[in-house]
Amino acid sequence: MLVMIQTAAPIHVCSQDKYHRIDRVVTGHAFAIHNELGRFLDERLYQRELTARCRNDGLAVHPEMEIAVTHRDFTKRYLVDLLDDWGAFLDPHLYREALTHFPGGAEKVIQPIDVTTANGMIGKHEMHLLSPTSAFALTAVTRRPSAMAEHQRRFLRHTSLAAIAWVNFNRHDIELRTITG
Repeated sequence: MLVMIQTAAPIHVCSQDKYHRIDRVVTGHAFAIHNELGRFLDERLYQRELTARCRNDGLAVHPEMEIAVTHRDFTKRYLVDLLDDWGAFLDPHLYREALTHFPGGAEKVIQPIDVTTANGMIGKHEMHLLSPTSAFALTAVTRRPSAMAEHQRRFLRHTSLAAIAWVNFNRHDIELRTITG
């Protein structure tokens, strides 16, 4: 499967230490701007000021850089604020949208399934289905992914699903697991 990701500027991966150093600078500016200007300005004005302060600190900033992600007839465009030294990542929602699009769209893929307990059906929960007995889930869990897997197992026990194909984006790792009850 070939997925094209096009950006107006290169995206770099940096160490966690460097990421946290830059994060402290950017977050500090964001809070200072909010405290100084209040909360009722147009977002573009906050963005301009944050861009200026980051550039004054020597950070290379690309406000609202477009990232286009394409696979076959599916294209999703994002506008992201990118710091050259900090990088950016694609939101798991993008992948969920693509995985929903290719098999026929939301009308076909997203379906309500019965959730039951010892007291009977308690309601319906929408899931992204791969088949009548399997679903998929995409997350970005970075702490204790095993806890997420256990919660998915608990959920499965209360549905007619046999499995969840789980994709977890954990920083630089992509984990693929089949969760069964």
